[in-house]
Amino acid sequence: GTTQGKVARVNKATIRLYETLGLKYGESFTSMDEVNIRTALDNMDNAPALFTGDIVLDWPGDYDTHPWLCFMNDQPLPSCIVGIMPQLTVQDR
Repeated sequence: GTTQGKVARVNKATIRLYETLGLKYGESFTSMDEVNIRTALDNMDNAPALFTGDIVLDWPGDYDTHPWLCFMNDQPLPSCIVGIMPQLTVQDR
C-alpha cells in the first residue's frame, strides 16, 4: 500500500554519490551532520580523493507525516547525488 498520509520515520538512507567530497545531511537545513568521506587509510597531509559509490547513513529525526531528507554543501567542494534510497518505518492508523 501507499505511505502517503501515514506517520513514517526514515531509519537509514543509502546515498549514491559521484565524485563527491563535501556534503551535509539532516532532517532540516538548520540541523545537519557531515557525511564522513575520509577514511583512516587516507594520508592526513593530502586531500582525500573524490568519492564515488554508496554511503549508508543513520538518519536523524522522529516520526512525522512528512519526513524530510535535506542535503547541502556549504563549502567549495564537489557534490553530486545520483540517488537517494530511504528505508522507512511506517505506522498504520
